Amino acid sequence: FEKKAPTAANEVAKYLYVDLQNAEPEAGTAELMRFLADDILYRDFNFQNPLTSPAEVKAFVDDFSFPGIEFRPLRFDDGDL
Repeated sequence: FEKKAPTAANEVAKYLYVDLQNAEPEAGTAELMRFLADDILYRDFNFQNPLTSPAEVKAFVDDFSFPGIEFRPLRFDDGDL
């Protein structure tokens, strides 16, 4: 993958969910962590409570990262109504 520094929300989403899929798992996770704020609030429908720290999100990503999983987003919101 090519390291980038997107700033628009939809470009960040494309980078995290498309570009980073081609990265080695450890490199991809490290790159993801660059984008997380210390006060992150991450909600996932698989969990009753949100994840509330970068460490919790990293643990989730590490547990969820295994061969054969590929995100195939069809489109990204550009923010326009």
